[in-house]
Order: sequence, then C-alpha cells, then structure tokens
Amino acid sequence: MAGTHDFFLLSRSEHPFSSYANFINDPRAVLLDDAIILYLMDSLEWIPSFAPHRGEPSTGLDHLGVTIIDTDGAPAARRIFSAWADLFSAGPPVLRLTERGTRIVGQPSDLAGIEPLQIDRDETVDRLRTLADYADRVANSKDDLYILHLGV
Repeated sequence: MAGTHDFFLLSRSEHPFSSYANFINDPRAVLLDDAIILYLMDSLEWIPSFAPHRGEPSTGLDHLGVTIIDTDGAPAARRIFSAWADLFSAGPPVLRLTERGTRIVGQPSDLAGIEPLQIDRDETVDRLRTLADYADRVANSKDDLYILHLGV
C-alpha cells in the first residue's frame, strides 16, 4: 500500500510514548491505506487522543504525525473501528468508495473526474476489527496498554 498509517498495540511499561520513533517502518504494524483513513476521517475526529510531540491531549489522528490512543480514547476507538468493520462487511468483496467532499447548496456536483477507491473488503474489515480489538484491550488494561498511530 502506498501512503499508509501504521498502528501498534504497545505497553507503557515497555515502550513509553516517547519511543515512537523505534516503530517507524516496523513490519508488525497493522496498516491502513491513507485513502481509507481519509474516508473515515470525520468519525476518527471523535476519538480522544494524545499528541506526544506537543505533549497535550488532542482528538482524532494526526494525519502526518504521531498519535496515542490510551484508555481515554479507547472506548470511542473501539466503537468507531467496529462500526466501520460492520458496515464494510455488508458490502461486496471489492468495495468502491468515492470521496464526495463538500457540496455547496445550489451548485452542481461534478464527480465525473473522481476515481473511486477500490479496496478488498475482507482485508479491510480484518484490519478494522484488529484495531477495534486493540482498543478493547487498551480500555481494559488499567492504563498499561495504548495504541500508537504513525501517520503517512
């Protein structure tokens, strides 16, 4: 996949938030294509998160940077990743997703030049369910586990 977001389930006691650089290009990552992240982006903004490079709470995923989802954001992340997995699992084997963008009322909508994203349903659903499982484990970890997200 070109332009991916990497996700890891990590232990705070073994990997403090500041150790995120150790996971760049790590083959153990759960990968989601950037186009999928952009498709989900509005709902991902509902997840409470932490921006380690700024040292402050945030929401959503830092598209180009690093995001931590800890016990504060894990319940929302679990519900959001599960909901998208459930929705996509109802689709055909190859999902065709079109970014609709913003439409101004009264103006024509021209989607003729937009090529829909085509993704493998089962692979995408499996990855979203894995992320939902990670979030569930974080929520039940008594602050030991977190999800590390590395943007594109």
